[in-house]
Amino acid sequence: MNAIDQGDVNYTIENGIATVQFHHPLSNSLPGKVLAKLANT
Repeated sequence: MNAIDQGDVNYTIENGIATVQFHHPLSNSLPGKVLAKLANT
């Protein structure tokens, strides 16, 4: 898989507090796929 297609968004909820984590191997690059997943989280 090429680097631009990588990246992910994860979240956890503990005691009513949500923590959202997102990452991409190209540091400050967030392709549309990752941005869409972040927007829908």
